[in-house]
Amino acid sequence: MKIDIKHIAELARVTLSKAEEEKFSADLESILAYVEELKEVDTSLVAPMTGGTELVNSYREEGWQAPSVRENIFKGFPETEEGFLKVPKIFE
Repeated sequence: MKIDIKHIAELARVTLSKAEEEKFSADLESILAYVEELKEVDTSLVAPMTGGTELVNSYREEGWQAPSVRENIFKGFPETEEGFLKVPKIFE
């Protein structure tokens, strides 16, 4: 278990003292032991949860869509012609 604690500390880039390593090792062992206890609990009669809340998403009605970037550019441009932006000639 100490190897796991050292590895986790390295991944987190945390330096632990020997006392901290021993404390966290004991904590991790107790957590894993509790998880093993929970595995033994009979949950066959418990209905699965789907989120724990009765809140419902609200959606807007279909049909409206935000204008595309292209539409916004064309709307703000002074002149357009046949689907293109019309600019003054630079060369003759």
